[in-house]
Amino acid sequence: MGIYPKIGITGLPRSGKSAVLDKVVSMVIEEHKADPRGPGTGSGVIGGMRTEAIIEDGERVGYACIDIETGESGVMAHREIDSRNRILGYGIDPSEVDRVGVPAIQ
Repeated sequence: MGIYPKIGITGLPRSGKSAVLDKVVSMVIEEHKADPRGPGTGSGVIGGMRTEAIIEDGERVGYACIDIETGESGVMAHREIDSRNRILGYGIDPSEVDRVGVPAIQ
């Protein structure tokens, strides 16, 4: 195809962004596996990172960044992270974004 589209999904909390992303990723991988011209593995067809809420005792306490292709994850924001960098009460760990998120989007 020769083009590499980049897609971002935004929306209100709990509006289904992650569910849409998971469905699209599954559909693209399955379509690639079914294509007789492709290698049939689905690997390397789709990549990037997503975030996922960390829930403890029914309460959101942070966010993990996850490499879509490898599944590797890291805690990039958490209430227990002691950092000068804070957003909405969460301490930010930029090293986890560098370790997991940056390679995922390159």
